[in-house]
Amino acid sequence: MNPLDARLLTLFSAAPGHDTWRFALYIFAAEELIWIFPIWALATVWRGPHTNRVAVAVALAALGCSLSLSLSYLLGIAWPRPRPFIAGISHAFIAHAPTPSFPSNHATFAYTFALTFSLILRRVDVPTALLFLIATIIGISRVVVGVHYPTDIIGGLMIALLTSMLVVFGGRMAFTMFAPRSKPHS
Repeated sequence: MNPLDARLLTLFSAAPGHDTWRFALYIFAAEELIWIFPIWALATVWRGPHTNRVAVAVALAALGCSLSLSLSYLLGIAWPRPRPFIAGISHAFIAHAPTPSFPSNHATFAYTFALTFSLILRRVDVPTALLFLIATIIGISRVVVGVHYPTDIIGGLMIALLTSMLVVFGGRMAFTMFAPRSKPHS
């Protein structure tokens, strides 16, 4: 284990005698809070009226999440780091398969959605800041419950940065290349 993970695990890992209600919130965040992103996307599209930019943001966020999770899966195959509970470093407080730890798919998905959405809308306002906060809470919770190292979360964030920029700027280039051009008036 690298020194950064060792130091951060001592800060974030759950210990015996933890506060029950707070720990229940960590478990909820680690397992269920990820659902806020698809719910957010559906609510954004469904609530209307909305601009084309919002619809594009949701579509590209879905594309970005698919791309980033594919990359995350490939990195897990290339670097099959055992999870902390498999390596005997911490206890898993939630049920989890012994799949590769790096990078965190939850962090990858959550940060990709938040980054893509805010890059398309070209703003960080209260709703998009809330998406980043939720993604961070999910990442920290995954470390606290013992299924990830802190660098797994950082790795997920890095993949999200890469794929979000690729999808957003690629989408903009495609739009300018294939958008109908207005004909000059004669």
